[in-house]
Amino acid sequence: MNKDHDQKLKDLTPREIEIVDLIKGGANNQEIADQLYISVRTVKNHITNILSKLDLRNRTEVAILANGHRSQL
Repeated sequence: MNKDHDQKLKDLTPREIEIVDLIKGGANNQEIADQLYISVRTVKNHITNILSKLDLRNRTEVAILANGHRSQL
């Protein structure tokens, strides 16, 4: 994407990075919750925070960004 996204990726928490990685792999909210032993509601909250921090609109954009920045995640 752009340099602005590079900086924003550094603002993600370790848990948010885990979730981004799972989104990149195609996991849905229930699968993410099961793998991380958290509730679906918590997953949704994390995704909302990720979208806000990265100034993105949806999980597809998150996956595209993550695939373009593999070395940073």
